[in-house]
Amino acid sequence: MILDGAEVILLSQKDHFGVIRYTDNSLKPIPVEYLAIGKYKGDKTIYLFKCNNRMEVEQDSVFETIEEAQQRAAEINKNVIWQAV
Repeated sequence: MILDGAEVILLSQKDHFGVIRYTDNSLKPIPVEYLAIGKYKGDKTIYLFKCNNRMEVEQDSVFETIEEAQQRAAEINKNVIWQAV
């Protein structure tokens, strides 16, 4: 599975992972319903992707390891369940 050009390593089950809000209120709040952990080919950096209900990336965060990305995801929702892709 590819998201924004990155290969997905782990994908969460659908759940509630918060809402992305823009400080200037220029866009409506976007519910985050999926999390994905992935990396770009040739890059060691790990990304935690926050995705909407259509599995479109709305925001990402950078980590050095998969474990760090999983820890951050657990801070968002302690009940996150991962599936290998």
